[in-house]
Amino acid sequence: MIESSFNGDFWDLANKFDAILVTTNGILKKDHTLVMGAGIARQFAEKFPTVPKTLGDWVRENGNKPCCIHGSARSIISMPTKNHFKDNSDLDLITKSAILVKEIADRWGFKTILSTAPGCGMGNLAWAEVKPVIAGIWDDRFTVLTPRR
Repeated sequence: MIESSFNGDFWDLANKFDAILVTTNGILKKDHTLVMGAGIARQFAEKFPTVPKTLGDWVRENGNKPCCIHGSARSIISMPTKNHFKDNSDLDLITKSAILVKEIADRWGFKTILSTAPGCGMGNLAWAEVKPVIAGIWDDRFTVLTPRR
């Protein structure tokens, strides 16, 4: 895992990666779209309006597990860090999700994946808590933008 304290915009870097990661939860709205109302998830929903429906369908059929959406320029990988959007992120769920995200990267042959620090924004976890959990799972294909200091 490569750790970067880049203080720019996530989207300024996104085009340089095979896949970009969005942290998510497992709650669906009445219209069966995934709740993506804050943080990086909201940015993804605004930038890619079909993503909440695609992820909502995935969660309804497969549960709160990572999913890969293939795009023309790059792919999007969802990474659940919360069960409910109102909760703080859960280190156990982050661990399970990180393992499955790595499996997705292996399966699809992604060489570069960009992520914010999972669970450290709207999930209210400290990077010092999350880093040891994912550092042993993710390899140098993963670049994690750490929280601004």
